[in-house]
Amino acid sequence: MELVKILIVEDDLSFANLVIHQLEMLNFDTDEILIVSSLQEAKLSKKEFEPEVVLLDLSISDSSGINTYDEINKLFELASIIILSGLNDKDLALQIVAKGAQDYVLKTEINSQLLDKTIRYGILRRTFRIGIFNSEKKYRDVFNRSPLPVLRLIDESLTIVMANPAALKLYEADIDDMIGKSMYSFNFYQDQRIEINTTSNFIKKRLKQKTIKGGEIINEIVINKLENED
Repeated sequence: MELVKILIVEDDLSFANLVIHQLEMLNFDTDEILIVSSLQEAKLSKKEFEPEVVLLDLSISDSSGINTYDEINKLFELASIIILSGLNDKDLALQIVAKGAQDYVLKTEINSQLLDKTIRYGILRRTFRIGIFNSEKKYRDVFNRSPLPVLRLIDESLTIVMANPAALKLYEADIDDMIGKSMYSFNFYQDQRIEINTTSNFIKKRLKQKTIKGGEIINEIVINKLENED
């Protein structure tokens, strides 16, 4: 038996049962498959059921179109979502795949072989996504727990997109005071700039700055490039 948790979001019960029959033929354990017909039922199911793969009809009893995908994707963020598409919403299904859904299958063409291939690819993709999610979580934990003030900056404007608690304390700021502002907006002398050298991954400069509350601080700014941008 294939022990894969599969959620079928479909309000046409006869079609949903047809899908289950095909999955049973493929040796998937039907005890690990759940059918819901609405977003409300999907939300209730999350308390006890966390799917690895979601087979999603976009038009269900309490939702339709892109909203259905957005709500299910938000609810089961690590699941691979496969759109069950009718001929009339094929173009919409393609748009949603471009947004992040794994794939779509036409209801009129669905068969056990196609389901098998799509679900197995979905499981593999989910494994990759979990690995990325765990890596990002580890990075966020290290970032937030650092006793040193740390900011994540983008572009030559040094726009702040992340700030750890130590940085907020240093600048006497709330997170909303920091995000989206340039590092330079805190400079005491507005003409001070940091020369961004694209060939170097390490930049260091001493700046006189001010906090949100007007206090004066001397900061030794150390910039480490996290990634190369083309």
